[in-house]
Amino acid sequence: MRRAIACIILALAPLCAGESDPLTKYFVAFLYKGPKFAAAPADSPERKLNHEQHIAYIDEMQTAGKLLIYGPILDGGELRGMYVFKAASLEEAREWASQEPSVKIGMIEMKVYPWLGPSNLAAPRR
Repeated sequence: MRRAIACIILALAPLCAGESDPLTKYFVAFLYKGPKFAAAPADSPERKLNHEQHIAYIDEMQTAGKLLIYGPILDGGELRGMYVFKAASLEEAREWASQEPSVKIGMIEMKVYPWLGPSNLAAPRR
C-alpha cells in the first residue's frame, strides 16, 4: 500500500505548481485482483468482452468529469491499477467503483479512500 501511495505522489508531483497551492479532496481507488480474476484465460472471449466494457466505463467516467486519472500498476502483483475520482462523497465514489464492469463480475475488487491532491488535477485537458 505504501508503494502505491508513493507512486501516486510521484506521478502527480509535476502537476503541483507550488507548495502554497490549495489541496482538493478526491477519492483514490485501488484495483486489486478479485476472487474471479483467474476464472477465464487472458485471451478468452469473456476477458476480451470485459476489457471492452472496462475501457467503455473509463471513457464514460472521464467524459462525465468523474474520473480524472487512471492506469495500471505494472508489477504483475495483486494490485492491478488505480483510479482518481472527483466525487461529492466517499459513498458516491464507492458507488461509481461498484459500477466498474470488472468489479461487477468479481474479477477486480476496489478499495476507495479519500485523498487530498493538487487543485489543478481537475483542470480540463487540452
